[in-house]
Amino acid sequence: MADNVAAQIMGTIWSLWTLATVFLVLRFYCKKLRHAHYKADDWVLVVAWLATLGNTTAITIIELGSQNASPGPPSERVTNARALTGMISVTFGITSQSLSKVSFGLTLLHFADGWTRRFILGSIVLINLFFGLGALLFWVGCDPIAKAWKPRTPGSCWNTEFNLNFGIFVSVFSGFLDLVFSLIPWKIILGLQMNKREKIGVAVAMSMGSAAAIMAFLKAAHLKSLKVGKPDPTLTVFAVGEPAVTIMAASIPFCRVLVKKMTSSRQYELTGMRASTGKSNQASEGGPSKHQVSVVATRKDPYNEVGDGESDRSILGASTEQFAHGKGITRATEIDVHFETRSSSDRHRDPEENDWDRPVA
Repeated sequence: MADNVAAQIMGTIWSLWTLATVFLVLRFYCKKLRHAHYKADDWVLVVAWLATLGNTTAITIIELGSQNASPGPPSERVTNARALTGMISVTFGITSQSLSKVSFGLTLLHFADGWTRRFILGSIVLINLFFGLGALLFWVGCDPIAKAWKPRTPGSCWNTEFNLNFGIFVSVFSGFLDLVFSLIPWKIILGLQMNKREKIGVAVAMSMGSAAAIMAFLKAAHLKSLKVGKPDPTLTVFAVGEPAVTIMAASIPFCRVLVKKMTSSRQYELTGMRASTGKSNQASEGGPSKHQVSVVATRKDPYNEVGDGESDRSILGASTEQFAHGKGITRATEIDVHFETRSSSDRHRDPEENDWDRPVA
């Protein structure tokens, strides 16, 4: 039974890390696709991903060690190794949670200003303060300090209930910030002059951090079980799941660029097929045909060689200063272009009888 639980835990945490890896790779690929520079939020997210890998590996070592343990009480060497690996796992877990949220905060800073920008900066400071203190408590909670990873060393340690209460507080605070960070894009993006559908699409994509908030609140609820002496194996899943989901949520807005590119290419192919079919029918029937083309006109950034044909390009790739100097999208207008193809009989009319050069009212 215990072996099945351990196998399920390892399968779940490695699946979560793999999904985070896929989304992170897509994030970097999509930024390269639109020739965007890699910024601090990208590299911070990479460090968070590496910390998640370290935590996942440490948990796997612990689970495999428990399965292969010899009957009877473990030796002092084994006990010390388990304790040290557990502390390393906790440190990696806290680091990954902290940096993944810092990365998303740095992304929001690209286009936030005023009190929103100050709030995000203050939140980033508090994230590092609380999570850093939480990680430190596990290493300095004993006298002598080495007793923390050498349990049989003579000495004393702090009451573990304080660490648990502080861990619950940090988890709740983390979930609250995830919710706030998921709402900030709505305030900023809905105030921009963009197509309404684009506004909603980008805002929803950047609000996926609410899933990380759910993971944080669930972890806080399961931490309470440790206060009554009930071991909870699912805590290890939440320790990996929260940063993994945050990495995915922070990468989804950038992946929209790839989705839009694939969708646009497909629509272009379908439009070309319809146009070819229309011409063939016209040739066979000899009658006029009428096509409607929808064109989206946007203002191009004169300082951007790539152009700005996609609204979320400017949002995710530009800084606040760029918007202040009018470098992003400022207006998007939809216009319809109608044209009518002449029949074969029209082509043989006298040039003076043709009316194609007359102005259209």
